Parts: sequence; C-alpha cells; structure tokens
Amino acid sequence: MLLFVSLAAPAAQAASSPSSETLTSVLAKHAKAVLVPGVKQPDGDQETVYTISAGGLFGTLQETNAKPRKFRVDMILGPLHEITADNGVTGWSQDSTGNVRVVRGAELTENRASASFSLESYDPIKDAKKGKVKLRAGRETGTGAFILDVAPTGGTAQTIYVNSKTYMIDKIVAHTGAVSGTVAIRSYKAVEGERLPAVLDISYAGLPFTVRAELKSSQHIAKADPALFQVPDSAKDYEFLAAAADKSVDVPFTFDQGEIVVAATINDHPVRLIVDSGAGTSFITGKASDAIGLKPQGDIAAVGYGGAAATGIATKATIDLPGLARIHGQLIYVIKDSKVAQALNDRAQVDGALGYDLFARFRVHIDYDKHILRLTDHSVPVSASAGATHWPIRLINKTPVAAAIIDGKHAGNFLVDTGDTGSVHLYTRFARKNGLLPTAATPGATSRTGVGIGGAISETQTDGHTLTIGKIGIRNISVSTIAGAGVSDLSELAGGIGGDVLKRFDVTFDYPNLTILLEPKIFDTGSSTSNPAPALTLDDILKRHLRAMGGEDALRAIRSTRIRGTIDTGGVIGQLTTAFAEPGKEYEEDQIGILNVKQGYDGASAWRRDSNGNTRLLSGDEIKDLRNQVFFDTNSYVFTDKVPGKRALRAAREPGTGNYIVDVTPDGGKPSTIYFDPISFLLVKEQHNDDDVVSTTTFSDFVRIGGVLYPRKQHITNGNERYDVNITAMKIENNVDLAGALFALPAVSKNYTFLKPGAHSATIPFVFDDGAIGFKARINGKPVVLLLDSGASGIAISQKAAKSLGLKQGGFLEARGYGGSTDLRPIEMDSLEIPGAVKLTKITAVAVNLPEELDSFLGHPVAGFVGYDLLSRFVVRVDFPNRTMTFTEPAAFHPSPSDGSPVPIALEDDIPNTTAQVDTLPPARFLIDTGDVAAVRLYGPYVQDKGLAKKYPKGMITSGGGIGGISEARQVRVKTVTLGGIALTGVPTDFSLDAKGGASQLNAGSIGSGLLSRFTVTFDYANNRIFLGRNTGSLKPFDTRTTGAGLSASTDVDGNSHYFIDSAMPSAPIAKADISPADELLKIDGQPVSKLGLAQARQVLSKYQGKSAAVLVFRTPHGRFKTVRAEFFDPLQ
Repeated sequence: MLLFVSLAAPAAQAASSPSSETLTSVLAKHAKAVLVPGVKQPDGDQETVYTISAGGLFGTLQETNAKPRKFRVDMILGPLHEITADNGVTGWSQDSTGNVRVVRGAELTENRASASFSLESYDPIKDAKKGKVKLRAGRETGTGAFILDVAPTGGTAQTIYVNSKTYMIDKIVAHTGAVSGTVAIRSYKAVEGERLPAVLDISYAGLPFTVRAELKSSQHIAKADPALFQVPDSAKDYEFLAAAADKSVDVPFTFDQGEIVVAATINDHPVRLIVDSGAGTSFITGKASDAIGLKPQGDIAAVGYGGAAATGIATKATIDLPGLARIHGQLIYVIKDSKVAQALNDRAQVDGALGYDLFARFRVHIDYDKHILRLTDHSVPVSASAGATHWPIRLINKTPVAAAIIDGKHAGNFLVDTGDTGSVHLYTRFARKNGLLPTAATPGATSRTGVGIGGAISETQTDGHTLTIGKIGIRNISVSTIAGAGVSDLSELAGGIGGDVLKRFDVTFDYPNLTILLEPKIFDTGSSTSNPAPALTLDDILKRHLRAMGGEDALRAIRSTRIRGTIDTGGVIGQLTTAFAEPGKEYEEDQIGILNVKQGYDGASAWRRDSNGNTRLLSGDEIKDLRNQVFFDTNSYVFTDKVPGKRALRAAREPGTGNYIVDVTPDGGKPSTIYFDPISFLLVKEQHNDDDVVSTTTFSDFVRIGGVLYPRKQHITNGNERYDVNITAMKIENNVDLAGALFALPAVSKNYTFLKPGAHSATIPFVFDDGAIGFKARINGKPVVLLLDSGASGIAISQKAAKSLGLKQGGFLEARGYGGSTDLRPIEMDSLEIPGAVKLTKITAVAVNLPEELDSFLGHPVAGFVGYDLLSRFVVRVDFPNRTMTFTEPAAFHPSPSDGSPVPIALEDDIPNTTAQVDTLPPARFLIDTGDVAAVRLYGPYVQDKGLAKKYPKGMITSGGGIGGISEARQVRVKTVTLGGIALTGVPTDFSLDAKGGASQLNAGSIGSGLLSRFTVTFDYANNRIFLGRNTGSLKPFDTRTTGAGLSASTDVDGNSHYFIDSAMPSAPIAKADISPADELLKIDGQPVSKLGLAQARQVLSKYQGKSAAVLVFRTPHGRFKTVRAEFFDPLQ
C-alpha cells in the first residue's frame, strides 16, 4: 500500500472554557470571540484565498462558498491542481490531469455533513440531530486548551482544541478513517466582521512535512459564478491503441511473486509496473526516473507500511501499455528512497506502480487465470454473471476501501489492494482493539521482516482464519499483522485485503459506481496456489511481441532506418552508423579509434571495406550473417511474408528469467536463438554460433521512435568479457532518404607504389625456415623482418616491435588463433616498404603479443607478419623452390602454364579458404595458411566427427607457439590429401588438440606451408583463386625422417653467431646423447655451422639426405671437444 494524502482546505472552527465551564459556555464564548465587535458581516457568497507551501512547492488554496450549500476548493501546489466541489445536487472532484470523479453515496453524505456542521452556531439541544459535541473533562497538557470531540452526523469525526484565554481554536484533528490530519492555527486576522485563520500549519500523522497556509484575501461577493460549481467534463487523456479497440482492450500481465506486473513505457522508456489499487497515484522509483529523464519537483512525503518516504512530482509523463493503451501528460510521483527501488527490484524486478491514474480512467477487470487485464471505457455498460457480488467501496485518498469481517465477528473497513501479495493484513490499531495482535510465541505464528515504502516492516502471520465479504465466506485465510512506523500504526482502517484473496475471483474495479465486482471461482478449499498461466503458442508470443513493438501497421510502415550511436569496446568509445532500406539493403560503419570498417549490401552484392581501403565481396558465413541481419531488420521473424525461414518455439523456457525461447533460421542464413521477455514480450536476447564460440547479444533500454520500440542499448559477448562490446543508439530515424550509393560496392583505395618507376611487378628473395616465409621490410624507414601469413586478416606487429618503432597503441580488440585469444592493439604506420618491390603508405595495423616461439626468425627478431593487406593488393607469387616472391598488379597479371591450374578460393574474414579432401572423406573446407608450419592441420570437431582418431591411433604430440597461447596437436600420417585435383600421399597431418582456435566448426582444418612449399603458389585474391605450380618435388613422398634435434642461434657482442641444440624430440635417439644446452655446435658432417647458417643447418638436421646419421661436433663450456652421432628416425612410424 502507498498512501498519498490529499491536501485539505482549512477545517471549520470551534471553541472552549475554563475547567468550571460547561460545553454551553465554551461554545458561547467561542462564537462571540469569532466575531469582530461593532462590525456587521456582509451578506452574500464568500471567496477566501490562502497562499500555501510544502516540500519546496508553492501555490494557492481558494475556497468559494455560495448559498445554498455550495462550495468549491481549488488547490494549486507546484504542478498539482486539484478541485473539490459540491453544487448542492452533485459533489465532484477533479485531479491534476483533468480526470473528474462524481462523489456519491456515503462519501457525499459525509462531506456534506462535515461541511455544514458549524461549531459557532451549534446548539447542543436544538442541533442534536446534526451531530454531537462533547467537552472532555481534562484539558490539553501543556497548553490548557479545552478539548472538544465533535461528531457530525454522517460526517468526519474531529477533535478541536480551544484556547482557554482567547476561546479561539488552536488546533483541529480530523479522523478521516485512514490517516488523521491536523490543522494548527498560528494566528488570526479580522476580515469583514469575523476573525479568520491567518496562518495555519497542516500536517498528517506519520508524514514528516507540513503545509503552511497564509491568508491572502477574503471577501464577500454578491453571487459566485454558478459555473464554478457545475460538474465539468472529464478530460479524456487516454486512448486505445490496439486495432479495432475503441472502448476496451486486453493487456497481458504476469503474476510475478504475487504481483500483477505489466510491461509499459513512460515517455517511450520501457518499465515494469505493478498494477496497484492501493497506490493513490502512479509512482516510479528514483532510479527509473533518472533512466527515463524525468525531473521531479518538490519533496513531498508519502506514507507506506514502513513509514514516510521522500517523493517528488514529475510532469508530462506519457504512460503506454505498448500497442494497447496510452495515458497522456500524467503527473507521476517519484520515490527517491533507493531502498524502495531495491525492494521493488528484489520483489518483482519492477520500476514502480500504476495506481489511481489507471483505475480512475478505466473499468479494470482482472482475470488472474488468463493473466489478462481488461481496460474498458466507463461509458460501456457493466455486465456481470448471476453469481457476481457487488462489493461497495469508498475512495479514501484515492484508494478503494470496503467492509469485511474477520472470523465472523471482527468487522472493519479494509483497503482493497492489488499491490499487496498477501491475503489479509491487519493494521496494528485494529488488531490490538480486537484481540488479534499475535506474537512470535502465538501457536502457529510465523514472523518475517522486510522493507516497505518508508522503511523496515515486520509482520506476524497466523493461519486458519475466515474472511467474509458480503455473503461470501472464505475459509483458511492467512492473516498477518504488520508493525512498522507507517500506515499500519497510524491508520484507522482495519487493514488491507491483498492479491492472495482477490485472485480467487475475477475482479472488476468500477470507481464511478463505487463498487468492486467479484465473480467467484472455486476458493473455499483454502488453497493459496495461483492457477498457472495457460501455455502460449508461438503465434501467441509473436502477436504479443508485435503489439509490444508498436503494432503491425507501425512496423510495416517503416521503409528505412538509420541509427547513429556509440560503440564501446577495448577501452575505446567509437562511433557506429547502421542503415537499412527495403527490401533488404544494409549498411554499417564502425569507427573505433583509428579503425574504420564499412560493410554493405545493395540487394545484389555484399561487401566489406577495411581501414586500409581494401574492398572485397563477402562470402560463406559472412553472407549468412548478413542474411540474418536482413531477416531481423525486416522483422521477418514476425512477418513470414518477407524473408522466408524456419521458426520453432522450444517447450522449455529459459531458467531464471522465464524467457520464451524461439529458434529461427532464415533461408540462406544461420541458426539463431531469440528470447522474448515473458512480461513485456520484447525481444531481449539473441544467440548464434560464430564458428567455435557462441555470440550473445542482449537488448535493453527500449525507446519508442515513430510508434515503434527500438533497443537503445546492445551488449555483445562471446563469453570472454574482456572483449565485450556495448552499443548505444544516440539517434534513431525512420523513413529517411538514403542514397543508393551508400549501399553500393565502393572502389578500392590505392595506397601503394612500386619503387621502380613505371613498374607493375617486382620480385624479392625470401628465406624459408622451419615452415616460415621471412623477408626484409622497412616500417617508417626502419629495417625489420616480417613473415608472410595468408592466415592473417591484416598486418600484425609484435608489441615489442611496436614499442621500439615508436608506434602508439590505443585500445584493444580480440585476436583468436590456434592457442586461443589475445589482445590486438590498433596502430598506424606512415609507411611499409618492401625493399626492391613496393611501398604502402598510411597503413592501419595492429600490435599483438607474439609468443616466444614466433618472436625470432633465424636468430633475428621478427617484427610481425603480413597477410590480407598485402595479398589483397597484388597477385603474389611465392616460388618456394627458388625462394622468391613476386608482387604484380592484378590488372597486369596474366597466368602462364607454369603457374599451374587455378584453384577456386573464397575470402572470409579476409582469409582464403578452399575445398580439399582427406582420404576418401567428402570434400571439406580448408583455410590456406602460409603461417601454419604443418602440412595439413585438422581441427578437433572434424577429427571427432569423421572418426579419424580411431583410424589413426598412433602419432606424436607436437606443440608450438600460436596467437593466444600454446598450440598442441597429434601428428599422424594420413593416406591422401587432395587439393586442386592434385593427390598427395602419406601426408603428415596434425590433429589439433586445441580447445579454442583449433575447434572451428566451419573449417575442417588448414593447408599449411608444409604442403604448400612443394609448389609455386600464386595468390590472386582479385579473382578468388590461387595457382599451384608443380615442380619436381611436388609429388614426392613425404619423408618425415629427422634427427629430432632443435637448433637455435645467439649472437655475441662482436656480432658472431653461436649455435646450440636447444631441444630434442622425446623419441629421438639424440635425446639420449650426452649433450648439454651449453655445448656449442661447431660442425655438421664436417661443415662449419657458421658457414651453413641457421636455416641450412636446420634443414640438414631435420631433412633426411640419404645418410643414416649426422655427425655433430661440439665444444663444451670448458673447451673440450666431443663428437655425437645424431641418427635419423621417423617419428610417425
């Protein structure tokens, strides 16, 4: 329950006398004191105006009294403007939004009785029928004021304190039946023959704030305008949004922890709101207010079960039940206490409540079984079943109060509170008075504590009670007595009746007719378990989603959308632009630091342009991703007449959230799983596989643009939160003019030149060692060694090299390699020159932490590796036999027979892939990766799926450094590998043991330099092909015999190289030899290693040359020479 107390006009006045005085004498002296001697009171109607202030808000209170028996009170306080009036025939009130309520029945009788009762003219004998006034025997402690108990017949009971010296009223306490209010009169002023209260303080029990009222003017007029008292038309500030609904609409809700929760928006910001008849006005938490951007005014107190809570008043709030109904321009209270926000979140993850504002505007029917809230215009006649019970109510402080009886004998007036999750709550006063106040020691009693509006509460519950509502008796009811500093201790009501009772009925709240309609179901079994909501079909879910989004017409009316926002990842906040145009054109631009990537689809071609201006067409999984994007942008998961695809609702919901789970697969796209919130029915999450990881996008902070809800925020993760991406939409535009060129394939940017003027081709030497292709280059004019790696989607420089070159690193992205993930840090180079060939300028690259195994080449530091950025700009011919590399402009390349036959490739994520075959298995997709030293690498999922581990049980474990960590594999010899129509036999093949980079689902594996080095390989990315030029060694059997010795080199201060055996295969004979890591290798087969060089020396040790062993000569650290025989062996035998 949340009670917002209405501010009242100053109450009528009263009188008093010394202890020897009687009631008659006190009344007489009071009547005399009120009048100004010698001044005749004018006739006519009267207008009195007070200025008022409270909680930082200011305004006026104007009271107009007219004959016969007419009055009107206008209260303006900050954004509040409320009117209470009676024209002698009809009583009425109007709230700040113009909603008018006609006052009827007992409420009207009470108001009139209270207003017409005058203490000044009261005669205890003649006016006995009008009410009773009793003078208490004792005086008020401290002041000596006389105390009069005033009880107007049918009116509000009051206690009046009369000053024992002046006989003017000092104080009036009104007992409203809810929370008592006090008017303390600080001074009087003589106006037109009578003394009127000049300064008053109005307060309410339990509320830590006071309304100060100061008399501004009072005058008699000949006749007040009759129009002031006539009932005005109620402002129709609401509308039904659903198609074919102009008088009624059904709103779905969830029954969440006993609360009726609806999905709504406030100023287009999604919120979850409790439907709370116990709230005298709608309210939200301060946290929600901040998120929406509402700025509350003032500091007004509201009282709840836990005491008083500070609130402000926000204006111009439009409340939407998306696609169903809308209430315009509302005042909404904002509860500033953060503990309240936390309590509401803990209870049902809600942001506030819909209170009087909802129930006053509509006839509210609650079907707890179907989880439907039916809102009906009051102009529609009421219909009810024959067994329905009309439960009369009164509206006290804008909340419904009705009579009920506990245990057949304890009658009282109860707040009917849909926001209360319990059965019956008793307030402390009523429980104590009726002997119903239990303790923890009461047999069967249970106690608990919690947080309520205003502070902490505690309650003690006992079971087995009965509740009587009219002729309805309900057995086995739980009754809780609440203790706190709030309503329970202050209210003169009996308590509250909550949802655990109401859910046993179909309930209709009808405020204009002051009734609640109860249509009973089976309830007398004492069961307190709510009926579960009926299972929803996929069609049900999609229809509700469509309504929540804004309705079919609104969504179909969208022909184009442009979204501009921010993208936050890796410590850098960049800019994002996306655009969509019917029937399926897409555009996206990501600007993150120095990186700028664009992607588009013009309806025919899908393309990508990277930060260096390289442009290519998308393929494979990229096309599937794009197809999915079009599927969602066209809302084809709802509209089946757009992009075709499959949709299936899972039987089980998501644990913890209850989200509905739907699997969708667009034709030509990839499987995706989408999640719908069970309350709002908005799409809140999407998941799909990105090869070997699951990508999850969550959507939140929905805003309404042109009648359609859009998620303002997206959070994307692949499970490694370091690389999470947060997207925030700053501007969303619908049906904007988007130029066709935006979606069209852009031209390639040419940022290179050949060093020889007029040249269109150039050749350089390279070194091939241990499976790596190394060549000399210059970065910003400084010499470096780089590796050619077709498995790299760009240019990557080691972080060590980037620092030494003075390249500034900013932010980070994720790099995924065979060993897992590591950071990519964007850098910018002024130039990259390959001496004797080409020079590239203004290049965006990345810095990466290379593992130790990749950080040197032939004893020299490796600066990094280049892949797509180089291979995409030229036709690159890698002549392995002759160790040369040729760069040719694509337009100048003309293949010759020596280049071999073309092998089709596709570029995906800037890495080439092609089709190859292992043994007699079906052809599969393989990456072409010159950066992988293996001949063939098969990924774990492919090995497992094809049963290859059982077919090839032997082999040896290998390991090496990979991006993101150590890469491990088991090397075996497969029978055949067929690539480009060329069958190679006995191919050493690595079965990847990596759990991440080697767990690809898209690719069977990769073709590495161990196989490619048997050919002259020409990369022609512009035409999506490579050429495999055969030579005399291409088809020779793979001889894997080796000494198993690993050779490394170091350089001394004089620049001399020294060579050492730093490792050996465990099964190699040399592993048992008497060799220390400090023993320097001087000769191999009589040849000085210093003349062979590291690359050739390694080849002699690793490649069988027809000799059974290599003879090695070492020098120990002590200067002793020794000879070791390194026998060749085949680790794959």
